[in-house]
Amino acid sequence: YDKWYYAVIRDILAYVPFKDDYEHLACLLEPSISPAEAKRSIKLLEKLKLIQVNESGYYTRTDKVLRTKTETMNSALMNYVHKMMDKAKTASTRISRDDRSMSCVGFVVSEKTYKVIKSEVDEFRARILKIAEEDQDPERVYHMNVQIFPVSKKIQGEDW
Repeated sequence: YDKWYYAVIRDILAYVPFKDDYEHLACLLEPSISPAEAKRSIKLLEKLKLIQVNESGYYTRTDKVLRTKTETMNSALMNYVHKMMDKAKTASTRISRDDRSMSCVGFVVSEKTYKVIKSEVDEFRARILKIAEEDQDPERVYHMNVQIFPVSKKIQGEDW
């Protein structure tokens, strides 16, 4: 999770036949990276056993979906989340509306209802991953950020 593009390159290998054209691979990312960064990414992903060379000599993912439990949110993973939130900010102006979906909503709820909503978000994310895993004809890598966080302090009955 050190670089935002490691996971993207891993996922590109699901639909792009890749052997050693690092310049082409680098240009597939949005925004593009250097061929040297693409090459380092492939070497690292292979070392981590997240990709492998198949019988035809092409790199492929070792698993369809890369899952990390939200409970194991270490600093490297949190840095990755922050980088992807920054990518979402720039995507709001760089990527056409047809190729992105962004929205936000504010609401007022109790702690109990918040926990229900948080559970719904976790289930939604799992359903999205299942749908992606079952796609037989992928064409592009997407990233989805789902944030839910307080924007006010919690008050108790007598605090007001």
